[in-house]
Amino acid sequence: MPPKGMVSLYTMTRGETVIDYLVSEAVAQKQPMWDPSQSPPPLSTVDAVAKARAWLKQKHPKFDAFVPSSINYRQVRYERTNFWYYSISFDGMVGQTRTYAPELDAVVLFDGTVVEPRPGAPRK
Repeated sequence: MPPKGMVSLYTMTRGETVIDYLVSEAVAQKQPMWDPSQSPPPLSTVDAVAKARAWLKQKHPKFDAFVPSSINYRQVRYERTNFWYYSISFDGMVGQTRTYAPELDAVVLFDGTVVEPRPGAPRK
């Protein structure tokens, strides 16, 4: 259950580590609506990847580059709104070595906001 006033996008568990991706209700309500059967997404994939890369460069300067390995659209059905966002996984490059690390995942809202991951409550 997300904290009061927050909307859960998704929770990721890797071993003992739990990561929550949450946005405030106010942010959720301001997201552009999208019907994938009617139009392209409000934020292009190219722009979403660029925003995610810029965010990753700030968080993980040890990597020389970031290569997308998975790009997904995800929908949130929330009581007052429904909206979509990008979930993008990257491999990090150091020289010619390509490495996957769970911290190289990014969530980008269709308004261009990159969602900061938060440590979640341990699973019981």
